[in-house]
Amino acid sequence: MNYLIRKAVLNDTKNINELLTLLIQDEKNYDSNINENCVVERLYEDIIPYDTNIVLVAEMNNEIIGYLFGYLMNNGNAYLNKISKLEALYVKDKYRKNGIATNLIKEFKLWSLNHDVKYIEVQVLNDNVKALSLYAQEGFNKFKSTLITTIEGEK
Repeated sequence: MNYLIRKAVLNDTKNINELLTLLIQDEKNYDSNINENCVVERLYEDIIPYDTNIVLVAEMNNEIIGYLFGYLMNNGNAYLNKISKLEALYVKDKYRKNGIATNLIKEFKLWSLNHDVKYIEVQVLNDNVKALSLYAQEGFNKFKSTLITTIEGEK
């Protein structure tokens, strides 16, 4: 499968926003609190222009088939080393299992290294076994836990 991974440009934002909508719908399978009717119409237009952000796209035959969004975290001086955050990663269903997500992550790692980052952080829903497996193959290890509780009826 021949595809190109490149840095996104403003003309790509309509397609990337559509992929984010698909990602949100996909994550509904793992989080019942997600609104599957959410449609992202405008987000990446305000993200792409900043040097502290990176949006990468996987493109095949002039079609954007996947993307990754990450950024440099602003931690002030709380940490000794810089951290980047892998915020979103999505590949269209019919193009999965072709190494696209792996190559997007590798490009993000290179971008992070070029910004003197030592650590990359990503959050994954516990039941998303496929995503957890992908990140484990790419060297990510469990480091933090996010805990959640419902507060219905409590006042």
